[in-house]
Amino acid sequence: MSASLALVADQPKPVEALVPAAPVVVLKFGSSVLRDASQAPAVASEIYSHVRAGRKVVAVVSALAGQTDKLLSEARSLGLDHENELLPAYVVLGEEKAAALVAVACDRVGLDAIGLSVRELGIVAEGPSQHARPVCLKGDQLQRALEAHEVVVVPGF
Repeated sequence: MSASLALVADQPKPVEALVPAAPVVVLKFGSSVLRDASQAPAVASEIYSHVRAGRKVVAVVSALAGQTDKLLSEARSLGLDHENELLPAYVVLGEEKAAALVAVACDRVGLDAIGLSVRELGIVAEGPSQHARPVCLKGDQLQRALEAHEVVVVPGF
């Protein structure tokens, strides 16, 4: 009896097949596509077609048409000029609102989606407020979101 156990113990353990990660596609949806909230289901449908084809999606979403200009106008009326460091935090609200809208639309069509904010992504930009360029991103946060969800929706322009 112990000999048969020894034979079993000496056999190589099965190796789990390595399953390749799903390919990732980055889709950009600007204000020409997202003119208003009524276009969110069409955006979700486009995203759905990529997920159905076996891809994970990072959807980069701009503010709805006219929202950035509206937020800039509101900021100016509050006394924020283009050099004020608070301006980007106010103006990004348009992109973040649109990204949340698209994430909700994706959820409504049965996709496993999550929206990440600029802060959650750890995006750091340098330069004047209106012309700043991103220089840093928490890639690990985005990677974890992609591992856990089919769709990651992020603000961007």
